[in-house]
Amino acid sequence: MRVTNALGCTDYDIINVRILPATGGGFTASPLSVAPGFPVTFIDTTQNAWQGVWNFGDGSNPAIGDTVQHSYTNLGTYNARLIVTKDCYCTDTIYKTIIVDTVTGIQEILPAALEVKAFPNPAKDQLNITFSFPGQGEVSVELFNLTGTRLIQQSTQKTGVNFAETVDLNHLSQGVYFLKVSFGGLEQTMKMVKNN
Repeated sequence: MRVTNALGCTDYDIINVRILPATGGGFTASPLSVAPGFPVTFIDTTQNAWQGVWNFGDGSNPAIGDTVQHSYTNLGTYNARLIVTKDCYCTDTIYKTIIVDTVTGIQEILPAALEVKAFPNPAKDQLNITFSFPGQGEVSVELFNLTGTRLIQQSTQKTGVNFAETVDLNHLSQGVYFLKVSFGGLEQTMKMVKNN
């Protein structure tokens, strides 16, 4: 650096500046859209970070850890934030938007790893439902008509990786219906047709 004062005197000094690469912080959050009270899993994917601090955007206490879960209690849109520190105390801040909402009416929901299969579709007497997903717990199977009225509700305990259930359709009239399968905070909704 060279400096000249008002009298024309000049002096200089050499300053070494080291520019470090960005920390390359990142994280995943699943699911990105959730109902109140259901957990969101946050996973820090930053390579070689010293420490990550999570802020969930809802006024709750921050958390520390590579993998954390957080449940939002109120409806709204939240900016979840991870601040990672690495290499000479350089920090990087990463954001993801989490939407906390309830389902109002029937909507097509993309599977978040459930990948439910319902066959045959169109169906006549019965509908077979299968999926593979780790974990144990209650699986809820619901069938709605086009106005959103629930016509069938079945709950079954899933004990292994694979799940299979048959739904009796004999009492239903011909038409279009919506099948909703829920397990462990994940759900999938799909259209199905009943023929006579």
